[in-house]
Amino acid sequence: MLALYLQQIQQTYPALPLDRVAVIEAGQYNRVLLLNDQVIMRFPRFPAGATRLPFEAKLLDQLAPISPIAIPQYRYRQFSTINQLPFAGYHKLSGTPLHRAQLATLSAAARTALAVTLGRFLKALHSFPYWEIFPAAVPLGYGFTTATWQDGWRDIYQRIVANVLPRITNTAQENITATFLPYIDNPENFAFTPTIIHGDFGCGNILVNEQHEATGIIDFGSAGLGDPAADLAALLTLGEPIVIAACTVYPALKHLLPRANFYRSTFAALDALYGAEHDDAEAFASGVGAYDPRSTQRQ
Repeated sequence: MLALYLQQIQQTYPALPLDRVAVIEAGQYNRVLLLNDQVIMRFPRFPAGATRLPFEAKLLDQLAPISPIAIPQYRYRQFSTINQLPFAGYHKLSGTPLHRAQLATLSAAARTALAVTLGRFLKALHSFPYWEIFPAAVPLGYGFTTATWQDGWRDIYQRIVANVLPRITNTAQENITATFLPYIDNPENFAFTPTIIHGDFGCGNILVNEQHEATGIIDFGSAGLGDPAADLAALLTLGEPIVIAACTVYPALKHLLPRANFYRSTFAALDALYGAEHDDAEAFASGVGAYDPRSTQRQ
C-alpha cells in the first residue's frame, strides 16, 4: 500500500522529494505518512473521510488567520477519487502530542497558561462565522451523515445495539443503555445553537513544546457543525483545573457542562463501536471494559 501512496504523491507533486518516508501508526480514520521529516500526508481510510477532505481543507484555510494556535494548512491537495486516492498534506507543526500524565508534573502557572490557550482556541473555533464562508450545507461534526445532531446520536446508539451489545455482558449492556437512552430521547438536550466544532479535541491532537506550551492543534477530520459541548467533553478529560482556567477566557463553556458530561460518558462506547465496526479488538476491549471488565471475555 505504501508504494501506491507514494505513486499518487509523485504523480500529483513530482517536484516533492521523497527521500525519507515514515509510516505513522496513528489515527483511526487516516493513514498518515511523514515525508522528509517535514510533510504530514494524510490518506483517508474510508469513503466518508475522502468526501469530507475538501471541506476540512477549506475550513482550515479560513480558520488559520483567527486561530491563536497553529493549525494545519494543506499545501498539498488531491481530492479526486477517479482512479486516484484522495490525500492532503501539510508542513509538520512543531511540538509533540500532549499526554495526560504530563499535566500532573506542571506547575499551577504552566497548567493555567496551557488551559487559557486552549480556551482561546475553542472560543475562536466556536465563534467562526461559517455561514459567511460556506454557502452550501456544512457537514455535521463527528462524521455524521444524518439530518440533525440528535439523529446522529440516535444512529450511533442503534449501531451500538446492533454491533456491540450482542458481544458483551448483561451488566455492560445495561450500563450503556442507561447512558444513552435518557439523553438522546429528550429533545431539550438538543436545543442548542450549532457551531463549528473540532470533533476530536483529545490529548493526541494537542501539540506542546518542551515547556508544555500549546504549539498546535491537528486532525480536523471530524470537524463540522455540532454541539460545542462535544469539544468541552474532550477538554474535561484533562481535568477540572484545565476547564476552570479555560472558562476564564471562554465563560460560555461553563453553561455547556451538562451536555459535555453526557458526551464524555459515551467515549468508551464510541471506542467499542469503532472496534466492532473496524475489526479492532484492542479498541473494542478497551471500550467495553469501562462498562464491565468481564465484557472482554464475551467476544
